[in-house]
Amino acid sequence: MSAWSRYKKRKAYEQQLKKYAHNSYPATFDWNWTTQRFNRIALVNLLVSKFPDCNYLEIGCADDALFQSVFCNHKVGVDPKSGGTIRKTSDDFFSENNEKFDVVFIDGLHTYEQVRLDIMNSIQHLSDGGWIAMHDMLPRNWLEQHIPHLGQGGWLGDVWKVAFELATSPDIDFRILKIDHGVGVFRLKHPKAKLNDRFHELPTKQFQFFYENFNQLPVFSWEESRAWLGLNPTD
Repeated sequence: MSAWSRYKKRKAYEQQLKKYAHNSYPATFDWNWTTQRFNRIALVNLLVSKFPDCNYLEIGCADDALFQSVFCNHKVGVDPKSGGTIRKTSDDFFSENNEKFDVVFIDGLHTYEQVRLDIMNSIQHLSDGGWIAMHDMLPRNWLEQHIPHLGQGGWLGDVWKVAFELATSPDIDFRILKIDHGVGVFRLKHPKAKLNDRFHELPTKQFQFFYENFNQLPVFSWEESRAWLGLNPTD
């Protein structure tokens, strides 16, 4: 990239920051994901191992970093652009799908509205005793979660908003594991469990709300969740 191109890119970024300065918030979380011993691949393979002939669904596959690492025979990967096994949007897939899945991992479009839809659709297509997980639930600062993406650094989007609905859904057993940018995991306490509807308040919330209400979320380390995940002390 030429010096002129770098200059134009920097100026465009500065203009974006100025445009969305009203959403900025100075506080940050100091999570260092590179020091974590476990990631989403380890988690998904653990969940898959609970089922003798697991039926696995992944929403949002991109470069297949997770999908190709999942150890089971029946895998369905849905992505409109690349990766997986089905080239569709998740909405189109669920509207035509008749299968039930034992484990679902959601990592598609990183917006609250779409992840919320993917979760509700996944619940309708989850087998008895199944698990649903989703990626990118713990942004460290306002830039990592800002909608739209401002173009520099990692981007998690505002997936975190649905965590406040899951955490207050009485028939859903939900945790956020403090690994790999935050991985939400849940199972249903009741086969007709529904997501608590807070759509009237959450779409407009920004990182400040997440930071100031973080203590309302069930965030646990991998070690703290071993028994909950069904791991023995020696595993």
